[in-house]
Amino acid sequence: MNTKPIITELDASRLRARARMATARPQYSAALARFLSAADVVPAARFPADAISMFTTFCCVDLSRHQRMVWTISYPEEADFSLGRICVFSPLGIAFLGTRRGGVSECRPALEISLRFIVQDILFQPESAGVPELNRCRSCH
Repeated sequence: MNTKPIITELDASRLRARARMATARPQYSAALARFLSAADVVPAARFPADAISMFTTFCCVDLSRHQRMVWTISYPEEADFSLGRICVFSPLGIAFLGTRRGGVSECRPALEISLRFIVQDILFQPESAGVPELNRCRSCH
């Protein structure tokens, strides 16, 4: 299984713009730069239907607690953890972005904490649903 993350050209462009915004926290740029340097950037038409892009809703399982969760990758102003919308710039968001069904995402939100999740299913993805216009950053446009 390919473990290299994948991202659409549109997502990459919008995330770069967002990280350059004056309101962006410095760690946004650093985390994003690391992610983009490791990712395959592809046109939306070639983005696999089983991968997580911006505004993708997916089901995953916490491998240590065996707890099932449903999350959506969102921009910071739309993120609300209690509603299952995780910020793309958070350790969890960056870990999941570009992961494919069956892939394991790992993150360290704190030095003493390590989390591992397996992506079980992609419930909604703008690119495969034919509505990539849903994938938009309200602050960028």
